[in-house]
Amino acid sequence: MLVEMLDAFLAIATSPSSIAIVLGSALVGYMIGVLPGLGVLFGIVVLLPFTLKLPPELGITALMSIFVGAATGGGLTAAVLGIPGTPMATATLLDAYPMSKRGMPGQTIGTVIIASAFGGIFSAIFLTIFAPYLARVAINFGAPEFVVLVLLGLSTVAIVSHGSMAKGFLSAIIGLTLAMVGTDLATAMQRFTFGVPELAVGFGMIPVLLGLFAIPEIIALAEREEKGACVPVKTFIKSYAPKWLTKKDWQRLWPGLFRSSMIGSTVGALPGAGADIAAFVSYGEAKRTAKHPEKFGTGIPEGIVASEAANSAVPGGALIPTLTLGIPGDAATAIIMGVLFMHGLSPGPTLYTLHSDVVAYIYVGLFLAVITVMFIGMFLSGPFIALCSLKKSLLVPVVMLLCVLGVWAVNRSMFDLWTMFAVGLFSYVLRKLEFPLSPIILGFILGPLFEQNLRRALTLSDGSLAIFFTRPYSLAIIILFAVLVFGLIRTLKKTAPAK
Repeated sequence: MLVEMLDAFLAIATSPSSIAIVLGSALVGYMIGVLPGLGVLFGIVVLLPFTLKLPPELGITALMSIFVGAATGGGLTAAVLGIPGTPMATATLLDAYPMSKRGMPGQTIGTVIIASAFGGIFSAIFLTIFAPYLARVAINFGAPEFVVLVLLGLSTVAIVSHGSMAKGFLSAIIGLTLAMVGTDLATAMQRFTFGVPELAVGFGMIPVLLGLFAIPEIIALAEREEKGACVPVKTFIKSYAPKWLTKKDWQRLWPGLFRSSMIGSTVGALPGAGADIAAFVSYGEAKRTAKHPEKFGTGIPEGIVASEAANSAVPGGALIPTLTLGIPGDAATAIIMGVLFMHGLSPGPTLYTLHSDVVAYIYVGLFLAVITVMFIGMFLSGPFIALCSLKKSLLVPVVMLLCVLGVWAVNRSMFDLWTMFAVGLFSYVLRKLEFPLSPIILGFILGPLFEQNLRRALTLSDGSLAIFFTRPYSLAIIILFAVLVFGLIRTLKKTAPAK
């Protein structure tokens, strides 16, 4: 794998177009993260159609660059404006904004950027080391094991979703139902098509993704009150220039950086948990083990490190089950998994045996994305804060145009456009009713995998469910997930912020 990673690095480093794609994607992700309310998923789904023309490994690298850039940009907005640019930056806000207001904005922003970079690099190393071992174990998995993985993965994301657990499960069921629309490959019978010819092949991933995450965000953006510039650009460049950590800072913060990065990578590997949960779990653990826990929330760098290192370590951890088992760690990696499918690549152990070059490219792409975003943050943060002054009268139509062009560019289908708008309005209603949307997309992408393997497993067992409890690997997965979910729920109850 090291040889393939070296080849991938040289391929990117010697290609001006590849460098431009990584840099451009990181810049776009950083911009989206700085703009309050848009979020990581919004940036990924809006730009996803434009990455499909790229080779799969380069397209995924572009999506990861957007992910990493948005995660860091959200922390910047939390530090300067007191508004989390992304949900995962909510825990960062608890200490970053008070520290910035105490007259240390440069140190605050520098801590946010360095902690994010440390967490990202740690997770990339975590992915590189542990994913191949899991892939070797997964090579022995059969249909029953994949059924259990999908079912328990969907259960996990439903349980840890914000709000009602029942709404989380219902969202997962909605996603599975959407996946059932089309032609049954086993019987050649059409399901839930209602006589509409276009539905014979099912719903397209791109219009569903944009409808789920982009359209509701655009509507919500249009509903918000217009605001003027938050901070003048010249003032920000002069007073808010990021500062590197000193040797004394490193000696003080490195234990927290390491611990939070480990928590973020581990929570990221648990399907459905997500970066915002990892941030709060890490923040709670840092506060619990601190010598002076009463200082957390008053503006200390330890609090910033706990959140930022953890949420930035999630992408690498989330890619582990995605690449090795075909079970997305979160909604963002579910989209990456969908991209692999669209390129004819099947996530799972065979990806490592048949397409090790693609895997190596993804590993290297994550490293390069993190490093690129770090330098963007340290040297170009100033102009990005000016994005807060963009008027929604300009932002809304531009983003809507990107969504329309993105859907049209894939199949040039009016039906796909209407699908995007219909799913978008439906998702907007669900969002108003406080239904989580992430379980929907995981159910939609994992639905075919679940159905195919369930049929195979029941065929092997003559319809008996005992096969899921008598095979060692499937039973071990059930027990492991039960322990992890129980522990995660207990931790979340202890570390959840008071309302």
